[in-house]
Amino acid sequence: MSTNKVKEMIDRYVYDVARRLPQAQRDDIEKELRGLIDDMLLARTGDRAPDENDVTAVLKELGRPQELAAKYRDTKRYLIGPEYYDIYWLVLKIVLGVSGIGLVIALIVSNVMTPPQNAFGAVIESFGGIISGLVQAFAYVTIAFALVERFGKQSPLKEMDWDPKDLPPVPPANQKDTITIKRGDPIAGLIFAVIGLVIFNTMPWVFGFASAWVSSGQETVFIPVFNLDVLRSMLPLINVLICLGMLKDVLRLIAGRYTLKVSLSIAAVNIAMLVLNIVIFLPPAIWNASFLTSLYAATGAELFASQGAQAFWVLFPTIIVVLASIGYVSDTGVTLYRGVRGSSWRRDAV
Repeated sequence: MSTNKVKEMIDRYVYDVARRLPQAQRDDIEKELRGLIDDMLLARTGDRAPDENDVTAVLKELGRPQELAAKYRDTKRYLIGPEYYDIYWLVLKIVLGVSGIGLVIALIVSNVMTPPQNAFGAVIESFGGIISGLVQAFAYVTIAFALVERFGKQSPLKEMDWDPKDLPPVPPANQKDTITIKRGDPIAGLIFAVIGLVIFNTMPWVFGFASAWVSSGQETVFIPVFNLDVLRSMLPLINVLICLGMLKDVLRLIAGRYTLKVSLSIAAVNIAMLVLNIVIFLPPAIWNASFLTSLYAATGAELFASQGAQAFWVLFPTIIVVLASIGYVSDTGVTLYRGVRGSSWRRDAV
């Protein structure tokens, strides 16, 4: 094995360990780990140049990257071991995020439907309810993973014969931001998708762009942007649209980086979402045709009765669909570009 190949295998191992650690620790641990590997190779080979078998033996002695990363972390994890900790932490963040936002929405809806007599008491009670819900979500996820850790027959990682040749290639420094998928983006997408499912299926009138509340004397008038009867009939398609968006985020979350295969899958999902978006939101029937008229009747504002406002409302479905389509097309183009770049450097690294 050439010196370059030896260095590449070491680089890939160090990269796989460091990417699992907090950013503040990475530089120091990379230097320490490289020094440790050099010392182990020197002790094994002496004056002889290390070959593939030497590097493989040393890296196997150090252990799987996730296990070594767990040892380097400042805090020790005893309840959830390193084999499961990464997926545990990922699931926990998703569950806590979705649960927290869902609880906030539920409390807002409850207070809107039944205004509390004591505002201060309602705030304290709501805060306590959110904390209690998050604690329960944390407990359920943690207990589930702890049971798997304790009673599972064997970690799926330990069942596999780990080979340093399977280490992921190190992305070029100038391409890491281009081909790496930050976990926060798909997680945020999943959270908003869950919110969308809840709102469209249970309370479309509180959706930010789905309703308008107007004070008319002592009476509060509800004026929906959507034709709620038509909206309910379109719910199956709307749910499919939202679930396709969730599928796209799950693909990004699992992949972690763009490859041509991942990008083509996301592009196919985007095309399906674009078609559904046109089918659902372009026909004017789903929109409340009397929205501006009702606003004018409730407020008396001449703006809502103007020809310009009426013309805008007629074009509104087209504007929404065009903007969404631009988003799908742009996302597809950027994703394919990143997939091509990601696949090219992986081919070069092999």
